[in-house]
Amino acid sequence: MDFGCADSGRSQHIGRFGGIGRALSDISFFEPHKTPGVWVWVLIQLSFPSGLFWVIGSVSSKPVIDAVLIAEALAFGIGFTAILNATVSIGSRSYSVKPIYDRFVQIAYNLIRDSHQGDRALKFWGELEDSLLRCSDDDLIEGLGYLEDYFAVEASFSLKPDDEINAILTKIRTESQRTIRAKLIKSLIQQVRRRKLFIILQQFPCNEELLRKNFSKQFIKVLVK
Repeated sequence: MDFGCADSGRSQHIGRFGGIGRALSDISFFEPHKTPGVWVWVLIQLSFPSGLFWVIGSVSSKPVIDAVLIAEALAFGIGFTAILNATVSIGSRSYSVKPIYDRFVQIAYNLIRDSHQGDRALKFWGELEDSLLRCSDDDLIEGLGYLEDYFAVEASFSLKPDDEINAILTKIRTESQRTIRAKLIKSLIQQVRRRKLFIILQQFPCNEELLRKNFSKQFIKVLVK
């Protein structure tokens, strides 16, 4: 039994483990514990390496559980991303691991997609755009100043500045049509990390009703203070 590892595309599968987070980053108010597809995804991440090790490590033959076997299991788990890009030879046949894993992961993604978790997010972003359209110029200037500072801080933790963000900020300053300006500001707010979203929206005074409706717990805390 041997592996024929292929380096090409390895980075794509390293991203697989963080891929679900990126795929759902635009779905505000996402509740993973209420979504069966997420639990299926977790099950795949746990069972796929275990099952593969069971076959490759000949665990089905009930070997002695010793330090060597435990070390092999740990090494297998750590190197599982590389194994995803491998061809496993069993006897005279070779099997590509990647398509099998991808097929199961896609099932989980489809379940998440069909869970209607994104419906609330779609409604929220539409309401935000309407709210921004009603904002006065002074309110927009106040919020944009904070938003610009937020992305400047984010860029300081990056290896290079985000030219796309800077281009949108520049366009907002020169855009005269309120509808286009609202869409541009919304596109920037959609890129804010979820845990910072409430704080950013607070900087736009015209969003109070939106905050009260969608961030009731955080809004009440602010009122108490």
